[in-house]
Amino acid sequence: MSSANNQDILKILKKINKRLTAIETRLDANRDSKQVSNKEPSKKIVLKKTSTKIVKAGTITMTKYNNACLLTGDTFDKKFVIKEFKGRWKPENKGWVVKIECYEKLYKKLKKVTNTINENELEEDMEGFTTGSKATTSDPINDTYGFISDSD
Repeated sequence: MSSANNQDILKILKKINKRLTAIETRLDANRDSKQVSNKEPSKKIVLKKTSTKIVKAGTITMTKYNNACLLTGDTFDKKFVIKEFKGRWKPENKGWVVKIECYEKLYKKLKKVTNTINENELEEDMEGFTTGSKATTSDPINDTYGFISDSD
């Protein structure tokens, strides 16, 4: 290689060396400032609590039977409220069934999250809903769950 070429390469290497030295100096200064700032008390970040806004929406029909209450209408987004009262979805009725004892409390809670609640009252028992304990069978061989009994 020619000496002129070597001189050009040497100049470029000197420039690179200067820039590298400047970078190292900045990094060292940055490390020193972080070490100092670690000793100082850090600022606490306080997150603001956001309140959840309840949006009233939909229409629910509450049909009051002698033994249960049937909830139909726009109930999908209200199911968390209905489940608090042990409500169960009944696809044959296309609605939720809740014990009649919970009617008043459930009405008050649903009123907070629903635009309109229509009330109906029927003087009859709801089919397929029993208020007592589990049904018992009169067959001594099979118990309530369909298991065969070991009794003689």
